[in-house]
Amino acid sequence: MIQALLVALWHGFSKSAWGYATAYQYCGILASSWIYGIIYGNPTQGLIIGSAIQSIYMGLVAPGGNSPSDTGLATAIAVPIGLTTGLDVDTCLTLAVPVGLLGTVVQQLIYTIKGYNARMVDKCAAAGDTRGVTLWAFWLATVFTLLLYGPIVFVGVYFGTELVQKVLEFLPAWLTTGLSIAGGILPSLGFALTIKVIGKPTYIPFFIMGFYLTKFLGLGTMAVAVFAVCAALMIAFLSMENK
Repeated sequence: MIQALLVALWHGFSKSAWGYATAYQYCGILASSWIYGIIYGNPTQGLIIGSAIQSIYMGLVAPGGNSPSDTGLATAIAVPIGLTTGLDVDTCLTLAVPVGLLGTVVQQLIYTIKGYNARMVDKCAAAGDTRGVTLWAFWLATVFTLLLYGPIVFVGVYFGTELVQKVLEFLPAWLTTGLSIAGGILPSLGFALTIKVIGKPTYIPFFIMGFYLTKFLGLGTMAVAVFAVCAALMIAFLSMENK
């Protein structure tokens, strides 16, 4: 129960986005997955699951600030359940996707509630009440976020773990295998969306190169990332020289 409560508190805090510009660093998928891993005593596995979830949403675009999926809620539910039930990474991904879509409904609700905060902030600003602005824009907004997201995550993690475990015991092997395969496809879809967003076909050879470095040379993700950074720097420096 304490672990589920800590996860709920962290998610509510992260959705408050304290610091705004730096919020995406400390409350992103990877950072939160590491925190959840620490809470459950396995930060390494937490990061492994979080990295897989991150690969799905790499190409995610939020036009007008409206994200098509709540990546934070997907991480807050999928990572703890994966850590407690021992689900493989691919199966965790199939769990994260529908939770992320469900989270968009919660996002609209929080936007509606915080619309009232915005009106109160405007009134306080017009009256020159700086303390009122801070109260409505910062403290009460944080409280509303905690009260909304906290119970959802707590119930999802605390009761969802046992529920998922019971469901897995009754699922036939062919279905669990299918879920695992579907989860394995999702990261590829995420990378494909990233290439689509970049919109430059000239970068596709680098994507293929990274794939074959992993498959045929057996290099890990970190080693491929080092090569990718070096290639990016070379392209940037050569472009600067040409200009």
